[in-house]
Amino acid sequence: MKFWKHTFVAMAAFVGIGSTVLYTSCEKDGCLELRCLNGGACSDGFCRCPSGYEGPTCETRVVDKFPGRYMGENRCVQDTTEYPKFIDTVDIYLRDSVTLAVVQRSNAQDTFFGKAMPIDSDLGVAIRTIEFPDDSSTVNFVTKVSAELDEAKKRLTFYTQRTNLTTGVKVDCKFLGFK
Repeated sequence: MKFWKHTFVAMAAFVGIGSTVLYTSCEKDGCLELRCLNGGACSDGFCRCPSGYEGPTCETRVVDKFPGRYMGENRCVQDTTEYPKFIDTVDIYLRDSVTLAVVQRSNAQDTFFGKAMPIDSDLGVAIRTIEFPDDSSTVNFVTKVSAELDEAKKRLTFYTQRTNLTTGVKVDCKFLGFK
């Protein structure tokens, strides 16, 4: 009888420990309770957002982070000549649901159009850019532009490089402004 008693206790302990290990090793599917918006897809408990959207559930349009008026200063350099800084303003508004229009007050005759893009950051800093076409050309000039928004600081950096097609002279300008 003692043998059966020890065998039964050992089996009960084995079943108890085995079921505890099995129960605690099961993982819940993180995608069962997560609902991704705007065409996002859940993978490993996180939403993978389509281009132009971000946030834990893809609820935020990247393009909505940019619009507004940024006031700051502009600094231009031509070859080795640095021009004095001057106060400037950049206005950004939505042209349509995905395209941003950028107008710099010191150069109001040019309006640049681009699309907002997020940049992944290892430091957790929310940085976004506006992707512009390669060259914006006017009659005598070729202009290359780029813009970067640091959302935490509400700081816009707007770069322009204007090349005179007749003389070949390049002028690089950097605007740094805040909302």
